Amino acid sequence: MPDERKPIISGNWKMHLNHFEAIQLVQKLSYALTKEDYDAVDVTVHPPFTDIRSVQTVLDADRIPIVLGAQHCHWEEKGAFTGEVSPAMLAKLNVHYVVAGHSERRELFGETDEWVNKKVKAIIAHEMTPIMCVGETHGADAAAAVRVQYGGSVKATNAAELMAGPDVDGCLVGGASLDPDDFARIVRYRAS
Repeated sequence: MPDERKPIISGNWKMHLNHFEAIQLVQKLSYALTKEDYDAVDVTVHPPFTDIRSVQTVLDADRIPIVLGAQHCHWEEKGAFTGEVSPAMLAKLNVHYVVAGHSERRELFGETDEWVNKKVKAIIAHEMTPIMCVGETHGADAAAAVRVQYGGSVKATNAAELMAGPDVDGCLVGGASLDPDDFARIVRYRAS
């Protein structure tokens, strides 16, 4: 279960990996991480929608302490929204974190602050935690009230430096999270 006091490292697998590859990746990642790693850092993975159930099954069956997340959701409970997924559907799959307002969603799909706000409210209403992407202009009060994840070209070679930044409580890792050894090194940033 997530611990708000610990740093958080999230792997955003974007539109990579079929469900077989996602299962292999989460299993390899679990072998690469130790109890000490999980005690020090909350680790989350955000697979593509088609992989969520497969990854959830492996995490539960093997009792892997990696927390399941999703990359996106619609704010509506249900309806004629072809290609979308509702927060209620994600909650039933034991998803704990949902990314909202990622820069790619804003740039490529035209998501607005209004949409992101609706998503965040829907995510919270379903007792999940939003990872709301907002850029780099948090004030000190806001940064002290929430866990702030740095998202942008996080690699094993720069994770410790990024995590040492003021108000940074974690990282949202893209491409480097697709390699279990690299992702494990990022989780272990404190030992770098």
